[in-house]
Amino acid sequence: MVILFAGIPGSGKSTLVNYLVKLSKVDLVVLQPELLYSSTADNTTKMAAWDTCIEQFKEEIYNIDSTIILDTCGSNKDVMIELANNSTKLGHKVIIAAMNTDSEICKVRNIDRKLTLSDSKITEYKHKLYEVIKLLRENYKVVVLNTNTKEDTKSSLKKILAVING
Repeated sequence: MVILFAGIPGSGKSTLVNYLVKLSKVDLVVLQPELLYSSTADNTTKMAAWDTCIEQFKEEIYNIDSTIILDTCGSNKDVMIELANNSTKLGHKVIIAAMNTDSEICKVRNIDRKLTLSDSKITEYKHKLYEVIKLLRENYKVVVLNTNTKEDTKSSLKKILAVING
């Protein structure tokens, strides 16, 4: 199985992925670009980390026995479609974990993480993300999650665990 997490920065993707690592009953291969650079990294370093994770994903995809999770913003339409299509061709079930967390909550979380995104940048991310999800929804199961509150986070975690363990 391949799970592609997609959501704007601060939407809780990494939070849910980290809980999944602790609670899932199956072997997980987790790829998180943000773990490959420091909080003060420039965009070139961040893009290199993203490229590294994509390459790792392309290698891991041949391991049909593991569940592979890619923790990403998911706003690059061509990359997301390529990853989903290639995963399917190799026999993986593909799930899109689409984060639908309130933008204002994401902004506060990003400030806490010293990531400053303007309202226009967040809006741009959201529009790209919705475009990608709309395209992927035609061929893949999309599970909508959010982490607006602790209860929402618990509910979303149960929902995605049911998909993985089910």
